[in-house]
Amino acid sequence: MRRMTIASMTALALLAGAGCGDEAAKPAPEPTPEVEQTLVDEARAQMPTMTAMHTQIFKRTCSPDSGVCHNTKEFPDLHTPGNLLDAIGKPCNLAEEPENVDDMCEPPGDLLTIDSGPARGFSARIATHAIVDGDWIIQLAAPIEGCEAHRAAFTITDGGGTGEVIIEAPNQALFVACGSPEVRVGNIAVLGPEVVAGIGNRIRRGDPNGNGVLGADEAPGVQIWPSEPERSYLLSRTLGIVSGTRMPLANQPLSDAEHLAFICWIETLDDDPSEDDPIRYDACEAARAVIETGSLDLPEATEDGQ
Repeated sequence: MRRMTIASMTALALLAGAGCGDEAAKPAPEPTPEVEQTLVDEARAQMPTMTAMHTQIFKRTCSPDSGVCHNTKEFPDLHTPGNLLDAIGKPCNLAEEPENVDDMCEPPGDLLTIDSGPARGFSARIATHAIVDGDWIIQLAAPIEGCEAHRAAFTITDGGGTGEVIIEAPNQALFVACGSPEVRVGNIAVLGPEVVAGIGNRIRRGDPNGNGVLGADEAPGVQIWPSEPERSYLLSRTLGIVSGTRMPLANQPLSDAEHLAFICWIETLDDDPSEDDPIRYDACEAARAVIETGSLDLPEATEDGQ
């Protein structure tokens, strides 16, 4: 029987120790690098759904004072997610005073068509109108060219596309000054008391603020325009790039993450949106631009929108 000597035991022990030492000497694995959180990640974490976005952006404005919840024509009521959904496609900035209507919210002006005389067949939108000393003075969107001054019959129809006839004046009531956008009805009483009584409310101005821009024809907008953030008035109010006090009225301006969530929600709205819809950041061009550039490119607030 062969016996293990002390020398051989010692050699084995040294070999075993050497093996353990080699195992312990292996370098530790590299730590997983931390992935820097982007603005998109921040927005997605804070506001993954439409309801979460509403809670963070709009609900905080409505508490504790409902008076800042915009329960007026100029500032729509947005205190619930359902109310925000109702704002989709709705006319915007229905201010009591015409001069306070922003260009993007101006309605399509009604159409005036000249029915007789040298300018017969000419048609243009009504930009503004007013009754001054018994005369009805109408400013059209374009001047009447190629004729001499004359009196004419005229018709005014709905400018929103229905074709409804609002006023039809077959008599020679309208004075046409060719080369000018201004026409007038001298002694408006000839149109009859019912027509005169309804002129202020029924005849729609295409340029109610009187700055020469017919917003519905040049740059139309609504409260929320699906897939068109730049034509969504409520977003423009939060950015402070339209006239009027910047929204939200009772809080600090929105953060970049909040603006990104609002923009992506508008940009990716489908045909049947609901309160539970996720905000589709992956399908949002604004989010992709943030990932590429590292920042959200927003317009500067204007002086009127501060």
